Amino acid sequence: MNKIALFALNGIGTLTLQALLRADCNVVSLRTRAEPGPHPYFACDDIREVAEAAGIPVFYDNEDIEDPVDLILAATYHKMITAAQRAKATAAINLHPSLLPKHAGRNPFKSVIAAGEIFSGVTAHHMTDKFDDGEIIDQWRCISSLMAEPELRQKLGELTAKMAVDIAEKKTRKALK
Repeated sequence: MNKIALFALNGIGTLTLQALLRADCNVVSLRTRAEPGPHPYFACDDIREVAEAAGIPVFYDNEDIEDPVDLILAATYHKMITAAQRAKATAAINLHPSLLPKHAGRNPFKSVIAAGEIFSGVTAHHMTDKFDDGEIIDQWRCISSLMAEPELRQKLGELTAKMAVDIAEKKTRKALK
């Protein structure tokens, strides 16, 4: 079974980790950051507690990957995943909560809402040395109009979680580069 290193934060990352675990994906490590309180946008479990309950080692502040993995998945991670880290994986894929190339950056939720977008979604792309750059693998859309930021974040989190499982399963079938 493929080894997955997940780089993720509370919220979208929590939903992603939970979906990967429900799908019996082999998440071997989590890189995250220590949060001072609960996720401010929608109710969810703390990602560190979910990982620890599943026996997944938790690392902080972008610690290096020691052992090779088959797949690095990033779901709203706060730091650049380095070339050295990406070299430890067969594939390194970012799950960005917008339809790139529009709304790249740290907070696409606000810009999607401000632009009055009818649709938003999640983009899976190969990671490079630039944020939100790299070959796009897939994009999944959802309706975003009339959503407040917390609702949009949760909706995109649920979509990200489903996409992560799909990518992990494709990786198992060797459909990704």
